[in-house]
Amino acid sequence: VKTADGKPVDGGALVFAPVTADTNASSAPATTTVNADGTFEVKGGVVAGKQRLTYEAPYIPSESKEWDGTGTPPKAPVSP
Repeated sequence: VKTADGKPVDGGALVFAPVTADTNASSAPATTTVNADGTFEVKGGVVAGKQRLTYEAPYIPSESKEWDGTGTPPKAPVSP
């Protein structure tokens, strides 16, 4: 997995959700972790067919103090 500028994504998760017109289908999404070098490995759980792929960025804790409502609010952290 790479960013728009071609660098590997460091962490996060990929969710593979089956896309089907059958409202009775009960295939659960499969989730895998993205490694520090942008690679990932899915071990079972992904059904054959169309999938909706979603990337979930890792949580990045803020290094700034919580905003008290006065002055300029701190900048939100940017995920990779």
